[in-house]
Amino acid sequence: MKKKIFFIFLFLNIININYCLSSINNSIIGKVGKEIITQYDLENEIKTILFLGRQNLTQENIDKVTKLAMNSIVRKLIKKNEIEKYKITKYSEQDLENYTLNVLSQLNIKKTNAKEIFKKNGIDYQKFIENYKIELMWNTLIYSLYKNQLTVNTVQIENELNKELKDKSKFKEYNLSEIQIIQGPNKDEVNKLINNIYNTIQNEGFEEAVTKYSISNSAGNNGNIGWFSESSLSKIYIEKI
Repeated sequence: MKKKIFFIFLFLNIININYCLSSINNSIIGKVGKEIITQYDLENEIKTILFLGRQNLTQENIDKVTKLAMNSIVRKLIKKNEIEKYKITKYSEQDLENYTLNVLSQLNIKKTNAKEIFKKNGIDYQKFIENYKIELMWNTLIYSLYKNQLTVNTVQIENELNKELKDKSKFKEYNLSEIQIIQGPNKDEVNKLINNIYNTIQNEGFEEAVTKYSISNSAGNNGNIGWFSESSLSKIYIEKI
């Protein structure tokens, strides 16, 4: 994106949460804008992450994902606030259906039994669906803001594709991961944030930097966004790689 999008948000950072599932209550532990975060929300997110990752619900695993779960909730609420501000309600129901079926398929769960199985694992199935709706509406928001800047040259794409197909041996793919941040109007603060990210990567590792700073939904997967062919990437990315 060539233009910058500015978001102003209230972020209450929760540090060093010593969370134990044996003592559950619905007290407020944080706030993002007008949205509150309760211990129930955190518990549900922890259980969801572990369940989708096929990890056992042990105290050791809970401690490992607590920070990730909290950051995940904050990211979703930031996006929810912006979606409501721009009055976005549209999303692809087909994309939601495909995502749901794909997740359930990986877990060997039939859709007819999904609610029951989620409930047995102490997870709010409806919240799981609503969270992905937020991601889809976020995509709608981003597209609506930048759609006038998009141009597609179908002839050029077809020519490049045909050229690549003639020599499959030249195909290269890259497994990419990302850290996505919200860029504010203060350039010095942005540069400071980027330096902090680089320092965290160098001293603590990329995954830790993702957990601390990334607002992308991919943070739940250590920032990984999958494999991309070289031909699908812009020259800027290729030069950096």
